[in-house]
Amino acid sequence: MSTSRMELREILGQDPEAFVRQSLLDELAVLHVMTDQELLAENPESLHEFRVSVRTLRTRLKFYEPFFKNRSKITGWLKELKWLDSQIQPLRELEVQISLFEEITQDKLQNLVSKPSKYQDLKKHFMSLKADLSKPLFETRQKMQFALLSQRKHRLLADIKTGLLLAEMKPNKVLKLEEMLTSKLTKRSNQLQKLTSKPKFVKQSFKKLHAVRLSYKRTRYLAEALGLPSKNFADGQDLLGAINDLANLGSWLRARASTMRRNRRLMLGLIIAVDGRIDEKRRELSSMHPA
Repeated sequence: MSTSRMELREILGQDPEAFVRQSLLDELAVLHVMTDQELLAENPESLHEFRVSVRTLRTRLKFYEPFFKNRSKITGWLKELKWLDSQIQPLRELEVQISLFEEITQDKLQNLVSKPSKYQDLKKHFMSLKADLSKPLFETRQKMQFALLSQRKHRLLADIKTGLLLAEMKPNKVLKLEEMLTSKLTKRSNQLQKLTSKPKFVKQSFKKLHAVRLSYKRTRYLAEALGLPSKNFADGQDLLGAINDLANLGSWLRARASTMRRNRRLMLGLIIAVDGRIDEKRRELSSMHPA
C-alpha cells in the first residue's frame, strides 16, 4: 500500500531520510506488484501505469541522487531505468496514434451511415491507412515484451529494492531536504507561471508547447513527491500531451498524403479533422490560462 500524501508530509518533517526512501519505495512497489502476465496481457492501462511509475521513480532518483553517499550506484539505476522506459515508450506512442486515428475515422464514417456504398468505400480506405500506421506495431510490441521479460529488468528492480534499504545517505545534507524541496517547487512553479503567461501562449508551436508540458511534468512530480496537491499540474500535462499526440498524428497524415496521388481529398479531410481537435485542445488550454 502506498503512503498517503499526509503521511509523506509528516515523515518529511520528522525523518527526512525515511521520507526519501519511502517516496522511492512507493513507486518501486508499483513496479513490483505488476506481474509479467498482467503487463503482457495487452492491457494499455496496466502498461501505462507501469511506465509512469518507471518515469516517476527515475525523476525522483535523479533529484535525490546528491543526498546519497554512493552516487555512482544511483547513476547506474538511472541509466537502466532510462533503458527500460525506452523499450515501452514507442509502443505506447504508437497505440495512442492508432487509437486517435480510429476515433477520427469513426466520426467520419458516422456521417455516411445512411449511404452504404460510400460508407463501405470510405471504410476500406481507412482500413488501408490504419494498416500502414500499424505496420511497426508487431516489432515494437516484441521489443517491449522482450525487455519486460528480461533478466535485466528483473535484476534492476530487485537491485533497487535492496539497494534503497541499504544505501547510506549524507546526514547533514538530508536534514535540509524539506527546505530544498520547497524552494525547488516554488522555483519550478514560478517558471511554469512565466511560461504560461506569455502573450498568445496557446498559439505557440508544438515544439514550444511540448517544452511547457515537460515543465508541467517536472513540477507535478515534485509536488507529488512532497505530498502536495498536483491536480492542476497533472491537468496541464495531460492537455499538452493530447496536443502533442494529435500533432504527431497530423504529421504522419501529412507525410502520407505527400506520397499519394489518389485520395488527396480524403487525406485532407483527415488532416482538417486532426487540426480541428488541436484547436479544441488549445481553447481548453486557454481557459486554464486566461490572458
